[in-house]
Amino acid sequence: MVADGQVLHDGARAGHGDAVGPLELPVDDHPGAVETAQHDPRLYDDVDIFAKTPQGRYVIPLRSHVRAAGPRLDAGARMLRRGYGYDAGPDDRGLLFVAFMRDPVLFARVQHRMTATDELSRFTEHRASAVAYVLPGALPGEDLGERLPA
Repeated sequence: MVADGQVLHDGARAGHGDAVGPLELPVDDHPGAVETAQHDPRLYDDVDIFAKTPQGRYVIPLRSHVRAAGPRLDAGARMLRRGYGYDAGPDDRGLLFVAFMRDPVLFARVQHRMTATDELSRFTEHRASAVAYVLPGALPGEDLGERLPA
């Protein structure tokens, strides 16, 4: 649980221009696939990035986004994260990414790893970032921020 961590906002937009081609992903033809995925409790399970097939190949590709961002590569350090897609017209589409963590150094480390190994990175264009401190919650009888070092 991250009670007294940092918050990072990182705006990223889908890549534009002819530098990259379209991202082709397999599509599940099952009519309820999207609705089912949104309510499937497995959606929040940890991904075993070290799992292998019986033939010894990694189940999760070595250059995948989920592997590059995985907490197991950071001694279990966690980020609570969420992406919010937006579409305000053909020239203003993208993703607002928000992550809460105890130390923004973790975010920088993951970003560097993703730049070096994440195949998804070539389809994104970074536009802006911000860091903000979130005060720890107050226990009963405490003032907000009382436990912060002086």
